Amino acid sequence: MSEFVCMTAALCQRYPEVFFPIKLNLEVAGVEVKIIHKTENVWIRDYFPISINNKLFRFQYKTIGYEDYPQLDVSNEPWTGVFNKPIYVNSIILDGGNIIHGFDRIIMTEKVIQDNGKGVVADLEKLLGTRAIIIPVEPGDNLGHSDGICKIIDVNHILINDYSQIAKRDKAFINYQKELEQILVSYGFWIYKIPNAYDQWQWSMTEKQFRQLFPSADDFNPGFGYYINFLKVADTILLPAMKIKEDAEAYQVVKKHYPECRVVMVDCSRLSMEGGLVNCISAGPYTV
Repeated sequence: MSEFVCMTAALCQRYPEVFFPIKLNLEVAGVEVKIIHKTENVWIRDYFPISINNKLFRFQYKTIGYEDYPQLDVSNEPWTGVFNKPIYVNSIILDGGNIIHGFDRIIMTEKVIQDNGKGVVADLEKLLGTRAIIIPVEPGDNLGHSDGICKIIDVNHILINDYSQIAKRDKAFINYQKELEQILVSYGFWIYKIPNAYDQWQWSMTEKQFRQLFPSADDFNPGFGYYINFLKVADTILLPAMKIKEDAEAYQVVKKHYPECRVVMVDCSRLSMEGGLVNCISAGPYTV
C-alpha cells in the first residue's frame, strides 16, 4: 500500500518555506502530496477525515464555546473527490487536532467529553475499534487539542512536552505535568520528554500589532516552540524548527527515539505565530 498526505494551496501561498520542504521530502520518501484548493485556510487536520485501522472517519467540527474564533470552512466539503473509499460520518463532535492515534490507542483531551458527554469515550472505542485514553486539557488551550501535548512512539513509549520552562512563568503547568504523566503511566507508558521553547518567543508586540501581522491567527497565543507537533509519515519525520538554539535539542530527542526515521527540520517560525505547526497543516497519512 502507498500513502498520501493532504495540504492546502493556501499554505503554499502564505508559507512557502513550510509547504515546499514538506512536499519535497514526502515525495522523496515515496509519499504523494495532494493539494486541497477548496479552502482559504492553512489548517486542515481539524476537520478532514481521520484514518484509523485503514478506515476513514469524519467527525463533526465545531469550536463549541469559542464561536468567535476564526472558523474553518467545512461547508463546501473540501475533501470531496480526494478519497477512493467510503468515509464513515457520525455525529460525534471531535476536532482532528484532538486525536493522537497509534498502536491501537487514541489519546484525546477532556474536551471531547465536554462537547459530547461521558458516554462518548465508549462510543469512540466501539466505533474505532481501539482503546481511548483521556488526558487533561493543557492550561490556556481553549480548543483542547492533544496534538500539541504528546506523540505515541510505540506500544510502550510516549513522547510528551517538557513544561518545566513554561512552569517558571505559569505555575499551573507544574500540576499539569504531574497529572499528565500519572495518567499516561497508569496506561503502561514509559515517558520521554521533548523540549518546549514556547517562552523563547519575545512578547515584544501588542495584541493589536500581532493581529495586524497575523490576522488569521486563532488567538494571541502562538504555537512557537511546540516541537511535539511534528508529522511522521512512513520513515520520514517533519519536525518544526523555530530558528533558535533549542531546535538542535529537539532534533536530537526525536532522532534518539525514532532512530529508523529520517528527521527533517522545517522552518515554522512564522507559521507558529498563527497557533499551529506541522501536524496542524497536514491531513493524513492516508493509505491507498
